[in-house]
Amino acid sequence: MDKAAFYQSHLNRVSRSFALCIAQLHGPLRERVALSYILCRLIDTIEDSNWPTSFSQLEAFRCFNQFLEVQPTENEVQKWVSMFPKSIPQGEQDLLDEAFIFFGDFHTLDAKPKLILYRSLMNMSRGMLHFTQNHSANGQLTLTSLQETNQYCFFVAGVVGELLTEVFALENSAYVPGADQLEKAVHFGLFLQKVNLLKDQMDDCEAGRFLVFDRDVLRGSLLLHAENAFRYLLSIPMERTDFRVFCAWSLFLGLKSMPYIDRSWAEKKRIKISRLEAFNYLSQVQRHVGDEQWLKDQFSKSAGALQGTAVPFPMTQAPWLVGTYQGALSSTQLASLAIIPHNP
Repeated sequence: MDKAAFYQSHLNRVSRSFALCIAQLHGPLRERVALSYILCRLIDTIEDSNWPTSFSQLEAFRCFNQFLEVQPTENEVQKWVSMFPKSIPQGEQDLLDEAFIFFGDFHTLDAKPKLILYRSLMNMSRGMLHFTQNHSANGQLTLTSLQETNQYCFFVAGVVGELLTEVFALENSAYVPGADQLEKAVHFGLFLQKVNLLKDQMDDCEAGRFLVFDRDVLRGSLLLHAENAFRYLLSIPMERTDFRVFCAWSLFLGLKSMPYIDRSWAEKKRIKISRLEAFNYLSQVQRHVGDEQWLKDQFSKSAGALQGTAVPFPMTQAPWLVGTYQGALSSTQLASLAIIPHNP
């Protein structure tokens, strides 16, 4: 089995929607994005697992970071895997069982993609560690403001937008993403993650994860992210249809899902878009992914599901971000994303 197929077999077990999107990518981009997602999912498993103590979770993060720094032995990885609680989902356990291979693949990447993955994975790991150690009590992770939610979503998904953009640029010499493009990529990640928080609120609460502090306020913040995500989509070169489809499917499926997410919350039961409806809709998006006017019309129609009012909210300084995030965005851009306050 080649690497793309090997990765895809795991992706199909842990994330149906992202597995479908990643399968549209071509060449080295597909393998790099798939490996990135799998390694991100391992970090997510550290965050979500029901650890007996905060110290054991801290040790799991420490080992993961060390495995990125220095290629681990199989024995070291197996010892790390044995630390995890036995209650994790089977798909994530399958990832852990193959973790030695994934870390090995990471360390055999060429220097440039390896550096990009390393930087973003370390940003995610340090950010998640901060929240598990500072916003969790008795195993219950709680967010209490929109600023905290923005910060959390930034480290969980925003840095992934930065990663994807930089990895894509490696294969396209004419595509040189500036700071503005990277900021839009982070908005893309924030949009998708906030949609997930709203979708999973009932399940998260049952699991002791209180990530939606105010549903109306969180929902009101979606439109700005979606608009920037759409601008990001339009900036992707027409000749890279695969990456356009990857981004368009993620964005439009998120928009299409919002009425179902709202109904689920109102009726207190899981209501999802049917596979047939999703397939037909994504096929339509794929056919028109090079038609800018069609995309604009569809976005205008779909964004109607994001009705809500963004409200101003108090911001506080976040000195912990210095050193936690080591990426391309400036403090001014982080302020524009409402992650830190603007300097007076």
